This record gives sequence, structure tokens and C-alpha cells, in this order.
Amino acid sequence: MKKSSKLVIHILTSIGISCILVILLVMSIKTAYTTKYETDNAIDKLSHFYIEEIAKNRATLISDELVKKYNYVNNALSVISQKDLESPKSLRNYLGNMRKLYSADVVALVDENGLVYTSHSTFSGKTRYPFLAEKITKPIYSTVLNYGGEKHLFLAVPVSGVYFNNSKITSCFVEINIAQMMRSMTYHHDNMDTYFNLYYKNGESLTNSEFGNLPKGQNLFSLLTFSGEDAKKVKKLQNDFAEGLSGFTEISYGNESAHIFYLPVQNTGWILTILVYETAIDGQVSSSISSLMRHTRIHVFFTVALILLLFASVVLIIRSVSKLKIDQEKMISHKTKLAYEKLDKEQKAMHIIHSVLKSGPWYLEFDENGNAIKCEWTESFRELIGYMSESEFPNTMEACLEKIHPNDKEHVLKAFNDTVNDRTGKTLYDVQYKLLTKDRGYRWFHASGNVIRNADGTPQTFVGLFVDIDDIKRNEISLNEQFNIVNALSRDYANVLSINLTERTIKPIKLSNYVPKAFKEVDLEPASYDIFFAEYIQERVYTEDKGFMIKAIALDTVIQKLTQSDEYSSNYRIKDNGEVHFYEFKYMKLSDETVILGVMNIDKIVSDAKEKEKLIVLSETDRMTGLLNRVCGEIKVEDCLKRGEGGLFVLIDIDNFKAFNDTYGHDIGDQVIVSVANCLKAAFRENDIVFRLGGDEFSAYAPTVHDKKIARTIIKRFIENLKTIVIPELGENPVTASIGATIIPSGESAEFVQNYKLVDGALYKSKMISGSCVTFM
Repeated sequence: MKKSSKLVIHILTSIGISCILVILLVMSIKTAYTTKYETDNAIDKLSHFYIEEIAKNRATLISDELVKKYNYVNNALSVISQKDLESPKSLRNYLGNMRKLYSADVVALVDENGLVYTSHSTFSGKTRYPFLAEKITKPIYSTVLNYGGEKHLFLAVPVSGVYFNNSKITSCFVEINIAQMMRSMTYHHDNMDTYFNLYYKNGESLTNSEFGNLPKGQNLFSLLTFSGEDAKKVKKLQNDFAEGLSGFTEISYGNESAHIFYLPVQNTGWILTILVYETAIDGQVSSSISSLMRHTRIHVFFTVALILLLFASVVLIIRSVSKLKIDQEKMISHKTKLAYEKLDKEQKAMHIIHSVLKSGPWYLEFDENGNAIKCEWTESFRELIGYMSESEFPNTMEACLEKIHPNDKEHVLKAFNDTVNDRTGKTLYDVQYKLLTKDRGYRWFHASGNVIRNADGTPQTFVGLFVDIDDIKRNEISLNEQFNIVNALSRDYANVLSINLTERTIKPIKLSNYVPKAFKEVDLEPASYDIFFAEYIQERVYTEDKGFMIKAIALDTVIQKLTQSDEYSSNYRIKDNGEVHFYEFKYMKLSDETVILGVMNIDKIVSDAKEKEKLIVLSETDRMTGLLNRVCGEIKVEDCLKRGEGGLFVLIDIDNFKAFNDTYGHDIGDQVIVSVANCLKAAFRENDIVFRLGGDEFSAYAPTVHDKKIARTIIKRFIENLKTIVIPELGENPVTASIGATIIPSGESAEFVQNYKLVDGALYKSKMISGSCVTFM
């Protein structure tokens, strides 16, 4: 037989065998896929049934527990007697007994004045418990964040027919340890972890409980969206939550997939959510089908082995002909792979470096005439300002320029153009400015770069680097402000002390004359603020002023006042060696935890105020401007609002005041404050309430002014008065102010704090516009 015939026979035989083996392989693979498909269906049905049954059971448990807590409160209120209401001590004993009986962390009564009575203390609760700000007419559940960020759940119910200290008890509330309830429901057994959590209909977590590998206490919808979950799936989840529907879905977070079942908890507006990881379910059911899968794998293995044996024979036949070509292709492929791997590693390394440094590169290309033709913002650049795609932040210069703060745009463009137009290449692009990010407002960034140029010096490519320096910049500004505050206080005040609000302690910075025993005993280490001010009032304060000072400088009063402004002061009298002296306590907020206290003798200010009536006037007057001080002004406005005497209410903030102080010194800054106070006084009527809040902030209240046109006339008069201020040291720099205003209707009592926040919001909007500006709310 000819060699050619034999070759044909070998080829046909090989093709026939190959076809048979391919058919066997296809059948084996189909069997494996069918087995996997049926297994997945069985797992899904089993997991759906398992999770749904657990969810219904746990939802019933939560509802029963809440009903039980509600019954506890009603039972506690039903057994309260007149004897329990005879004194604060008897009331605390009663509340302590109820707390122990029902194993609650907090059991409290609230009177019509907002005072909260617990087994340990009595305090104003509207700041600590925001749900008390509204009248409670039916049982409510509310969450409260403590100072550490932990979430606490409270049940509050209305109370009637109970009085204490001549005040009506309007509500009662208890703390529900919902986190402990969730932890007790979490199931751990042989890697089969089942997690539970409660969410509001908007996706906010009700607790800080562990919920798989999802971050604790965060919004479920935000987490899924941020992790790249399918938008349609997240939208359906949001709709089901909002409508109080139950349902089942699969999610991916991190590198793990999980099943989530959710259903509403009756009469609460909460959604109970159960999470079970897919790997846990797979592990539990895999043993029941392992035998079938093992046989399938063996069958596939032998089939693949036979096919490999056949192809090995074919390869041996053609190897001698194609060996050189294959080796060459392998070598090229290997080199290409190594090159791509190296490039990929370098790109990943640069991405990591930019992530750590919070930086992002960007590029701009020019044509032969020096005109910009192509701009590229890299992925890391977009991430710095909160954008994830080119569609959100296009590759154009305009996309960036329109987000630069108006005050910074001119000097940023000048620096950029100077760098591009300097053909010597010596001018480097190096600027700091504020840029509007997608979700975090304006932030500080440092931009730097240089130009790759052609031989003739014309620009070819601009290479820039963008770095987030917001934290550093804000810390720098904050430290400078704090240093100026402490330095100013040390210059003007004989005693300067630092208060830690979290630990409720006080520490001396500068002491002269009188040194409290609280510091002597601990060698000038931090002491309890409550002990310090109790001793100070007892030892130093004039008898007639003690009652006023006990309330005025109590730490809770100071904290409450500093939530409205960064400064708070109180004047009092002391008796020393038979002589009466006048002193001022001034509190200045440095941070959320730290307050600076300055104590100064103000005898010189009140030396002419010998008569009682003059002393009263002095206690109400701001010593720098002659206007009413903050305490007096706020009291007068509050009295008007309580009597239903509506009118024009304004807040005023001097623009760029810190720059005046830093550039021209505090003396010039004081002249600016006094001049603005005179302009304000001249713009309003004699019987209007005009007062200084502190620093560069003022306020005014004009009763009976209800016409917006008249209100604008008054404010315009003030703005025109500002233009008449002449301070030689300022040169051509004008003194302007940002103004927030509202008109409060007459006839009904109004809340001062609520209207103050409203006007403060208007003031904030005015500060976004340069020059004197007013915003009505």
C-alpha cells in the first residue's frame, strides 16, 4: 500500500475516533451542567424556604418584644403613686426600681418643660434626645446617636394625669436594647452563619449590629450602590422597603455572594433583614449530592484523558514539521505576556501609590500652534472628586474649571497660563485651591505639573498631578484660629483654663491671684468641672449673684449656649476683703471636645456703675460695642416671641473678618467691630433689640415689622451705613457683611431656637456671595 494511502487511512481513522470522543465529551459535559443546574435549583429552593421561615419567626419575636416593652411602660405608669411623686429622691427611687424590674438601661419621665427625670439625674433632654422636641401624642420609636456614634432605640409614650413639682408629666420613655436583640438572633453553627438586622424604609440601619461583612450601622442602599450592585436590583429593594413588602434577593459585597430575605415588622415601619452567605448554604447541602458529582467528575476525567491521549498522538505526528514554528510562537507569546504583566504591575503600583497619597495625574495635549486639543482626567483623578466615569466628568478643561471656587479661579488660570507660555520651561505649575466635589462640597487640593515641549519650546503635553490636601489645610486653619484665640485670651484675661466637654474636666493654662483648691490638691492637673465651679461660686461669688451663676456657668448651660454660637460670656460679682469686684467668665469653643475659659476682672469697665440700675444695664451690655450682650439680647427676643410679638429677625456676620485681624492686627479688627455695631444701631429704631452675639456676629429684632418692603429698607439702610466706615489702615478694602433674615408672624407664640436656625441657614447662603448680601427665609 502506498504511503499516501496509508496516510489517508490514518487521517480518516483519527478523524473518526476524534468525532466519537468529542461526542462522548459533549455528553459528559452536558450531564455535568445538568447536574449542577439541578443542584443550584435545589439549593435555591432550600435556602428560600429556610430564610423565609426564620424571618417570619424572628419578625414575630421582635413584634412580641416591642409589645412587651410597651406593656412594661404602661405597667410602670399604672403603679406610680402620689408617694413616689413627693420629692426628687422618691421619684428617683421609683424610676430605679422600674429600671431594675424591667432590666432597662434607661427609664425616664419628661415634664411639660422638657426636663427629663431618671434614676440618676434631672436634665434638659431636648438636646440629648431629639424626639422630645415634638409633642408625643402616641407611642413612638426613635433612635438616638450617643457621643461614641452608637445607636440607641427608645420607646416613648404619652402620659396624662401625673404631676411632679407643679409640672405636668407629658411622656415616659425607656431604652430598648435592640442591638442585643439582633445579636441574640444571629445564628452560628458549623460555618452556617445567619445574620439579622433592622432597617428603616429609607435603608438606614436601626442598629450598629454585625451584619455579615457589611459595614456596621450604614445605609443598606448606599452600601450596595457603592459596591457596584445592579441598579435595577437596588431600585426594587428600595421600592419594596418603601411599600413595606417582603421579598428575596441575592447580593454581592466584597468577594462574597449572599441571600437576603426581608419583611416588614408589624406596627413599626421597620424592615427585618436576614442575610445568609451562599457559601454557607452550599457547604450544608453539598454533602448530600457529593456522590453524584464525584461520579460525574470521574466520568468527565476519563473522557478528557482519552481525548488528550488522542490529541497527544496527533501532536506527535505533526510535531516534527511544526516544532520550530511552535517554539518561535511560544517565545514571542512568552515575551509578550511578560511585557503585559510588567505593564499591568506598574499600572497597579501607580494606582496604589496614587490611592495612598490621595493623588491623581491628568494630561493635556497641544497642537503645533500651542492650542489645547485633548484633555484626559485619569480614573484616580476622578475618584478624588467623587466621579466614577467619563460620562459624569468628561475629558474637557471646562469640566474642571466650572467646579473651581470663584475666589480661586483667577489665580489658578494665571498660574496655568504662565507655565504653558513660558517656553524656557522654568515656570512650574504649583497652586492650591478649592474644588467642588460630587458629594463632599468644596475641598482643598494641591495641583502641580510642567510641560513637555518641542525643540522650539512650544508646548506638546502638559503633565499634572492633583493631590487632596483638605484635611491638612483645614487642620492648619483650625490650629491657627485656636492659637489666636488662646493667645488673645492669655493677653487679656488673668486666668485661662481648658475644658474637656467629653470628660467634663477643667485644666489650667494660665493662673494668677486666686487658685482653686481643686487644682491645688492635684498639682494643677485636670479636675472635675462640676467640683471646680461649685467651689468657685461658694468661695468667690457675691451672695446675691450665686443663684444666677449656678445656672449661668453650669457645664450643661455652657454646652447648650455653644451649640448656638462659638462664644458665650457671663458677668458676676465677688466680695474680697470687704470690697465688691466685677468679673467676666468668657467661654470660647475650639472644637467639639474642647472649650477655652477666660476669667477677667472688669472693675475698670464698671467703675462708674455704682447704682443698682446702672449695674443692671452693665450686665446687659457688650463692653466693646455698647450694644446689648448675647444673653440679654436673646432673653429679650425670646420674651417677644413668647408673647406672640412677631417682627423682623436678622443675623449678621462681618465678611473676611479673620483676614482683617491677621493682616492689620486685633486693634484694627476691634475698630471694625465697633464701626459695624454703630452702623447697625443707626439703621434700627431706638426700641428695637440690637445685640452682639460674639466675635464678628451680631443680631437684631424689630418687633411689629411685618412688611418685607419695610424690612428690606431697614437692611438697605444698614448696608449703606457700612459704606461710610472709614478706617485709614484698611485703605481701599471695604467693610461688608452677610445677612440672614426672616419675618416672624404675630399672634402666636414662637420658638427662638427654631427661628435662629432658620435665619442662620439664610446667613450661610448669603456668605456664599461676595459683598454685602441679604437672604430672606
